[in-house]
Amino acid sequence: MTPPRFIARNRALALVLSAALALSGCVTTSGGSENLTPAQRQLRQQTERFNETVATGALVGALLGCALGAAIDKNDRGRGCAAGGVVGGVTGAGSGYYVATRNQTYATREQAAQARITAAQREAEDLSRTAAIADQVTRENLAQIERLDRSFKARQLSAAQYRAQTESMRTDLQAIRSAAEGAGKSAQALAADSAGPGGPVLSDQAVRVAQAKRRLDGSVNALEEALKRVPAA
Repeated sequence: MTPPRFIARNRALALVLSAALALSGCVTTSGGSENLTPAQRQLRQQTERFNETVATGALVGALLGCALGAAIDKNDRGRGCAAGGVVGGVTGAGSGYYVATRNQTYATREQAAQARITAAQREAEDLSRTAAIADQVTRENLAQIERLDRSFKARQLSAAQYRAQTESMRTDLQAIRSAAEGAGKSAQALAADSAGPGGPVLSDQAVRVAQAKRRLDGSVNALEEALKRVPAA
């Protein structure tokens, strides 16, 4: 017969894994690709690649949190595992390429520094590309809202039809906002590490990431304001 403590631990692990998967699902922005512009498809592909890393961070964070929680709550390891796992999953889900690399353990300081430099360059490049795609997607969406607005005012379009044609724009907004939040975390981490090994390179990448974040924030603000004009269906 399986001891109760093992049953509790297995149930807790199942809960933790479910929570981690749910957390990773929160950052998924892909959906149906029908009727999307080439720029919208690019935006979804770009943010999906970033989100794959976020999902991995959520799962690893949950498992580490489970171990820590079980160690702290010795009277009820199952409860400690579950509580620690959920907290760890939330923390891990905020990680991008650089933050995830920053949380890894390396054999030497040189290996750690090189890994961080490589991750920083990759993240800065990806975020710069995402910001450029977001700019294009936002311009296209603003132009489309102008056309829909004219048709709606001319009573050629119902409120429900107007809103239905902006649903993909709301998905765009979610993707851009997620990228901007990730850029903010990365910029902070890069700035904090710029005084250590590889500092000059990390400092340069921090500037690039911060620039990308400003562009992403601009796209978020512009799209949010435009979508406020859409009537309730």
